[in-house]
Order: sequence, then C-alpha cells, then structure tokens
Amino acid sequence: MQTDRDAEIVYWIGSLGAAGAEHVMRQFEMSRSMAYQRLNSLTRDGLLEHHAVLYGRSGMYCATSAGLRWRNLGRLGVCRVRPGGFEHAWQVAQAAVELQACLPDWDVMSDRRIRWFEAENNRPFASAEVGRSGERPALHRPDLALVSPEDGLVVSIEVELSVKSAARLATICRGWARARHLYGVYYLAAPEPGRAVRRAVNAAHATDSINVLNLDQVYVLAAEVRESFETGEVRIDEAAFARLGTPSPPYRELQIMADMRTQEGRSRLASAIESALRHEGSSECFGDRVMQPNCSPSKSRWI
Repeated sequence: MQTDRDAEIVYWIGSLGAAGAEHVMRQFEMSRSMAYQRLNSLTRDGLLEHHAVLYGRSGMYCATSAGLRWRNLGRLGVCRVRPGGFEHAWQVAQAAVELQACLPDWDVMSDRRIRWFEAENNRPFASAEVGRSGERPALHRPDLALVSPEDGLVVSIEVELSVKSAARLATICRGWARARHLYGVYYLAAPEPGRAVRRAVNAAHATDSINVLNLDQVYVLAAEVRESFETGEVRIDEAAFARLGTPSPPYRELQIMADMRTQEGRSRLASAIESALRHEGSSECFGDRVMQPNCSPSKSRWI
C-alpha cells in the first residue's frame, strides 16, 4: 500500500529523471533509514528501478513505466542511467535539490519537463534556438530551469562537467544571448569546462546574458536570482542616453538595464524613455528593438 509520501517521491524522481537516496533524503527531509525503506518498497512494487552502474558509487533510482503511469507522467518516458551519464545525472539531481531548498516557492523543472512543455506548446520555454532543422528551429535545452512563482519568469541552468568544442560552445552561447524569453542563464561548471565556457561567453560578447559559476556555487546562483527579484531596481546607462545626440547610422541603440516586473520599475523606465524622446525629438532613434518584459536588473537589454 503506497502512501502520499510514496506518490510524491515517485512523482519527483519521475519528473527529474534520476535521483539517489541522498537526494531523496534532502528533498523530503527524511532520515537515511526511512528513505531507504520507502525506496526499497517502491522498487519491490515495480514503481522505481535502481541503477548501480559505477563501482563504489551509490546507485540512482528511476521511475519505471508503471511508476510513471501511476503519477500521470507516462509522456516523459523512462529514464535510463548509464555509466557515461551517471556523474552528470547525479550533479543535476544535486543542483535540483539545493535549488529547491534555497528557493522553495520556485518551480525547479528538469530537462524532461522542459522538453514536454515545449513540445506541447510548440515554442521555446527554457531552451535557446541554435540553428534550424529543416523548417523547425534547432533548440539547445538546459539541464534545469527555475520558474518564478508569481510571474512565471524563467532562469535556465546548465550543469557542465565536460569540455565541448569551442565552435559548439560559441553557437550555444550566441543562442543564449538571443533568448529574450529568458530572465537569465547560469552555468554550474567543473573547473576546466568552466574556463572553456567563460572563453566562449567572452567570444560571443554574451557576458551580460550568461553567468558562469563553480559547480558548488548553487547557493550563489539562488542568492543572485532571489536578490534580483526582491530589489525591483531599474538602472539606466547614463552614457547611452548621452550618446543620443551623436549620429550612429542606421539607428542609435540605447542600452538600458531595467527590471520590468514592478509597476514602479515600469513607470521609471517609461519616464526615462519619454525624457530621451523629448531630447531627441524622434522615436526613430530606438530602431526596431523593444524592451523585453522579463529582463533582469543585472542584465543588459536593448530597446
């Protein structure tokens, strides 16, 4: 007989893909003995499957097809943990648990849920467009996404453990920089991959869009995201406004740092734009770019 807590465990593991007993203990604030008792029971009942793929390492649990159907997650498909992907799956689960602990009101979405949501809605939600595949956009999907509780704003998160080619990283970083539907992008990276990502971010001129942190700095990520939402601050690049009187064909581009979430922020931004328009005497200086409603106060966005 399964309990409500059993249902929560199967739903969480099925949504995430894979998790170890240690992750379940932290996510559900359970003792080690209780966590193993519930996990073993769910495994015997055919709702979870245990994958012990690396010698000397704790295994990971995945929801079976029966477990997914029980929790109405059949559309996600069964996750398989293989030796080559074990460490990445472990670190993603670790990041998911820590993010949820730091931001309990936020929704922490796995790549499985992101993939399903984007397929159902036929649009990018937490992914970046990195090219075309026939008539459809080719998307790069993050490992996790944070979704704010009030506004549904999205922060995409990558867990980077291996070094990708410079060309591949550059393409991905350019895609993230163009992804105006995102509130922010963070990399949690091991040392060498982190250095490669930073080089790619700099080469793509995407330092205003992409943040690179160490693998163990989930708390820093959470603190930065929380602070940006609580501040409600609008910061304007005064030098950009000063350049309004200087011709720079075809348009003069203004760079504004703003937070559009609050009424106060929107009002202050509107006043700044109105003042700039009066100074210039024409709205053409703004070109064809529009302010995105989900930009971060710590990020640069163009209008």
